Amino acid sequence: MGNTAFLVGSVCFLFPSLERVALWLFVLGSLGMFVGSLGEVFVRHARKSRQRTQS
Repeated sequence: MGNTAFLVGSVCFLFPSLERVALWLFVLGSLGMFVGSLGEVFVRHARKSRQRTQS
């Protein structure tokens, strides 16, 4: 979702009347990518924890 917001925001920057929308899409895209990265870290940690308890 964050990547999509970045892509749409990039296209919006081509039109001066949509600069404000583009800026907010960039901010939301950054937030989406950050949340996605946190989710990945959580999943990796959970998998490692399960592997340790199974061994």
